[in-house]
This record gives sequence, structure tokens and C-alpha cells, in this order.
Amino acid sequence: MNPKTQIYQSGIIDKLTKLLEVQYIYEFPITTTGKQKNCVLIIKNHPDKSNDNLSSVADIFKDYPEYLYRAYPENYTREQLIRGNIFFIQACLPQYLQYHAPDVEHQGLLSDIDLEQLLDGAETYFQEEFSKTIGFKQGAQFYQKKENYPQAVFMLHQAFELAYRTVELFTMGKEKVCHSIANHQQYILPFVPELGQIFSLENDSETKLVKLLDIAYRNVRYGRDYHITPEDIAILQAKLEKVLSIVEQKFYSGLTNSKEAVETKIKDSSQRTQDTVVQQIERLISGKYRMPFPKSNKVYYQEEFHISSPSDMLHTASSMLKVCIMAAEYAESNFSPVVPQPHYNIQRTLEIAVQLLPYDEMECLEEIIEACGGLEQLLKTHLKPTS
Repeated sequence: MNPKTQIYQSGIIDKLTKLLEVQYIYEFPITTTGKQKNCVLIIKNHPDKSNDNLSSVADIFKDYPEYLYRAYPENYTREQLIRGNIFFIQACLPQYLQYHAPDVEHQGLLSDIDLEQLLDGAETYFQEEFSKTIGFKQGAQFYQKKENYPQAVFMLHQAFELAYRTVELFTMGKEKVCHSIANHQQYILPFVPELGQIFSLENDSETKLVKLLDIAYRNVRYGRDYHITPEDIAILQAKLEKVLSIVEQKFYSGLTNSKEAVETKIKDSSQRTQDTVVQQIERLISGKYRMPFPKSNKVYYQEEFHISSPSDMLHTASSMLKVCIMAAEYAESNFSPVVPQPHYNIQRTLEIAVQLLPYDEMECLEEIIEACGGLEQLLKTHLKPTS
């Protein structure tokens, strides 16, 4: 989460969290008629028993026309993610998380889900829904050939309705449960404007076609007589083909975008892991190994000795020498099974002790003494005579 993002600074998140029991808020880009807009996905703790809160959410976003928004319960969101709904896969990518409640998983809804597996199921989920539309389209063609026009238009109505419900599910997160094609157009318009304008309701002939579809649904379903011309059916079939083409294009475009986003996320995560490992190795090498000079074929291992002052080095070396002196007395007896070669161990310890002797510090001290006029002058100046 980044408090510097526009959605934070706008005050939207603060207003939403005061109004609802919000679990997560995502802000993600969507493309409508070639233009990119931002959509805010609000994941609530529980479904609202009334529409009061949702009306209040709508009131909030009236002040922010640049944003689209959707609000869903967490259990529904998780269910749709598991099924492979690309609306939620796109929306809930970690990089789009803007807010999470204090008591929930801070990595978001996709933190424990295999994204590649979700995408594998996305097309299956889409085809399950889309195939129902194709079935009704074929039914309309069958009844048209039989010259049973009322039944053909009923099938066309069902095809239109299911096509809209399918695209609503995958571009808005949830379909609108209604049988009015005009209502479906209005519902999808902000997210897929081209589908909101299949029938121009300002045009009398277009309005008539929409009414014919709705009447066909009611009349055929309830056994009433119904009259329609072959010309009307031809126009409706052409419009249905346009709808189906847009629905498929929107889904596969979304699927491609989702795959690219997931691949980028996986690549970035892998690169970060690789970079971390490389950095750890570099720190280890630079801290423990050194070369005496560039392009040398020798590498030395070095250990750090923590000291508080240069004199600590003398005391450490002195202690090691004393231990070796005491150990040397018993070296011939092989007194310890843990130290099978005491002479060798004593020798190595003495070598380390020699390395600890502060030669560099002594050279520096000599330079300081010379700069102060030499040892004799220092003694005359600072050393008090003994009585």
C-alpha cells in the first residue's frame, strides 16, 4: 500500500472504510473504447442486507467520475477467483492492492493462490458460459428454417441475454439477473460502451427491435401468440453476431493481459529472489575472502576479531602465546583425543598470534613519535625524573 497514490490522496479510501467493513481495496486499470480508466474494487467482509450502503458508495463515487467501481463480498470474490474469473484475477494482483484491513493477510487475496493454475481454468470457465449462448443462437437458426419465427426470436432473446450476462461476469465481476436487454445495455455501458450501444434506444426502429425481443420472451414463455417478420430476425441475427464477436474479443483480450501481468509478476519475483541470493553471496565473499592483488590466483580467507582498542590485539596475542606455552609442556603425551596432533595445532595457533601482532599500529606510532621530535624529546617533556 502506498499512501502517496492518487486514490489515497483523494480521500476515497478513508470514506469507504468509514462506511463499510472493508477487507481489501484494489485499484486497477481497464480499457474502454481504447481509453484506459481506473477501476476500484471494494472487497467487503459480508454481503449487505440492504442497498443503503451501496447507495452511499455510489454517492461517494459521484464526486470522482474518473473512477469506475465494483463492490463484492470476500467469499464471492474468492469463489470467482478459484473458478478463474479474469475480472478478479486482473483486479486482485498484488501490485494493485491499495488497502487491507488490519486483521487480514497483508499480501492480498492472491497471496496463497497459484496464478498460473487460475489462468488455466479461466478459458474453461468462459467457454462454459459462452457455449450456452451459442446453443441458443443455433436454436434460433433452427426455428428460422422451420419458419417458426416467434420461437426463433425467443431463442435470439435468450442468446442476447446470456451473451450480456457472460460479458458482465468477466468484465464487471458479476452478471445482472434480469431479462430486459435494455437493462443489460445500461448495466454494461460504463465498462464495455460498445455493448451498451448495440441497440440505439433513441432510434424508433431500434427501440422496436428491443421491445420485440422482450415481448417474444414473455409471449413464447407464456404461450401467447406472437408475430414477427423474417426481416426483423435478420437484423437481430446480425446484431447478435456483433455482440458475440465483442464478447469473445473482450474475454481473450483480458485473458492475454492477465497472463502478461502474471508472467511479469513471476519474473519480477524470481529476479528479486535471484538478486537477493547474489547479494548474500557477494556479502559473504567480500567479508570473508580477499585477493592480495588484482588478477591474483590466490585467495585468502579472513576472519574478524572484534576489539575495542589496538591494545586488545596485544592481549589476545599474549593469551594465545601463553596457552601454547602451557600446551607445549604436554605435547609429547598426546593427552587429548580431541587434539591428535598437538604440535601442529600449537604451530597454527602461534602463526595466528603472530598475525595479530600490531605491526602496522607500531609503525604508525613510530611516525607519530618522529613527528613529535623523537622519543628522547618526548621523554624529556613528559617523563618526570625519579628521586
